[in-house]
Amino acid sequence: MKKISSFLPQHVINKRELLVKITHDLHEIMSNEIKRNISVVSLKDHILTISCDDGSIATLVRFEKHRYITHINTKKYVRLDDIRFYIS
Repeated sequence: MKKISSFLPQHVINKRELLVKITHDLHEIMSNEIKRNISVVSLKDHILTISCDDGSIATLVRFEKHRYITHINTKKYVRLDDIRFYIS
């Protein structure tokens, strides 16, 4: 029997790895409170989508949005233009 990963297209695997890398890089500069309450959901058209557990965390992250964009853009593996948030 084949593994399920053998059926996944390579671009899906690459996208997942990219999201994991972005999450790791963001966690380098985020406080522990924020790290525990967010998750990177998707990246499309240079816009990163982040899910927040509650509105107060979304507000904290929103105020630091430009700092996070700058940090990720200095890594040179992806270009971010914006970060969008939604509350899960």
